Amino acid sequence: MKTSTMTHHPAAPVDVDELKRAWHAVRSGEFHTPPRRALGGRRDGTRPTDTWKPEPWEDAVVVLGCSGSSGATTVTLAMGLAATVPVRVVECGSVTTSGLAAVSTAELGLHAGGGWLLGRRDHVQLERVSDILRGPQTVPHPIPAEVLSTHGQEEQEESMTSCLTILDAGWEAGQLLRSDSWIGETVRIVDHLVLTTRATTPGMRRLEAVLDLLSGTRDLEQVKVAVIGPRRKKWHRGLEYAGGPGVRRVLGAGNCVEIPEIPALAISGLDSRPLPAGVVEAARRLLPINQQDRRDRKPTR
Repeated sequence: MKTSTMTHHPAAPVDVDELKRAWHAVRSGEFHTPPRRALGGRRDGTRPTDTWKPEPWEDAVVVLGCSGSSGATTVTLAMGLAATVPVRVVECGSVTTSGLAAVSTAELGLHAGGGWLLGRRDHVQLERVSDILRGPQTVPHPIPAEVLSTHGQEEQEESMTSCLTILDAGWEAGQLLRSDSWIGETVRIVDHLVLTTRATTPGMRRLEAVLDLLSGTRDLEQVKVAVIGPRRKKWHRGLEYAGGPGVRRVLGAGNCVEIPEIPALAISGLDSRPLPAGVVEAARRLLPINQQDRRDRKPTR
């Protein structure tokens, strides 16, 4: 009977110079920070070919959650309810991750062109993906916005946008920003970007990570942040410094909006019941400036 034996190969010796180089690399931080690729959606840094462009009369806002359960869909819906123009909320995640499934007060069925399930909630048109998606690159383009346009009505000023589209990005930020997809490209270039997070140390760290991903593509001081939790003056001591320089820069620019936390939503999720007025009013501050002012403007005679 043969007995199998295992041959042991001793580790190759390491000379002193190699140990010194490794020690210097550890001290200088070279071992953990790989060179950053351009956030162009492709490994070679080129821009994606799959892009989407809003109509001339259409304002677009993108809401991107910095982590799961950071309130992105709640903030998106609240912004839509706060708007005073024709508005649609477009949820770009897979049908299996939808937070809008129970939100509609009227279900309108599958869009004639396919890809999107339609619904309505007050004055908000709801659009959510109808299929299971493999990734951000498989999200269908939004339905053209002509159906929402009130262009030409007397009460609309010519300089005002007549339609607002709010996109709930619906994907993990790192996956989205590395994808060759129209929604990833829109996050990188859209004028109005809202990030959502929670008033916790992990929430601030995730916000810092997303800001770091975006830092090579846009001015971070123009990014708005919706923080789910208490008022900022009641944040845990040191929370503003828990993220890093990107978080402090955004907070210092005054682009942080506190969104009241609703404990019941953690249990029931979003449904057809009204959102609390405080949540809707806070979300109004996240809208583009011209949309925030619209409700207080009176038509000129």
